[in-house]
Amino acid sequence: TEGSCPPVVLTGAMAVGHTSLLNVVAQDLSAESGGEPVLRVVPSTRYLDEAAVAGRMARSLWGDEAEGLRRQFTDVVPSESDGGEASDESGGSRTWSFLDLEKILRGREEQRVVFLERLEHFLIRVPGGCSLAERFLAFQSRTATQVFWVNSVSDPAWKLLTTSEPHTAGLVQVRRLDPP
Repeated sequence: TEGSCPPVVLTGAMAVGHTSLLNVVAQDLSAESGGEPVLRVVPSTRYLDEAAVAGRMARSLWGDEAEGLRRQFTDVVPSESDGGEASDESGGSRTWSFLDLEKILRGREEQRVVFLERLEHFLIRVPGGCSLAERFLAFQSRTATQVFWVNSVSDPAWKLLTTSEPHTAGLVQVRRLDPP
């Protein structure tokens, strides 16, 4: 994963084989890198805002280390009044943001491979989801030197997203999967 490659969006009809392709690629990449796992994110719920998406990605990327990394790489300090929830320098409660993730990714020496399946369930099928998806893909584009991002999304959802947020297509490489 050396260098920079724009985020990839795999589109295609439902049941065309997104997951099967990602399974094979993940297995090959893990074997090639000496067992370094490819992070697979498969949403189990819909996320309504940036804080929820960024929080999910932080937990997926770093697990229990996430809060400590946020304190290390951003201007966030723990607050006892929030039960340990992060707060900003003014003492107010603070949630995760794409900027927090970006600062941590840029501050660490590691490179990652992340597959995010069914982007439409993760972001698009919520109020304001197209705008949120565009911001998420912009974040992916800005962190492309640290993470090789691969997203899968159905054709109708991709068409909706690029109609609603036309410049989104310029942030990513689009690869269409066709049935055999």
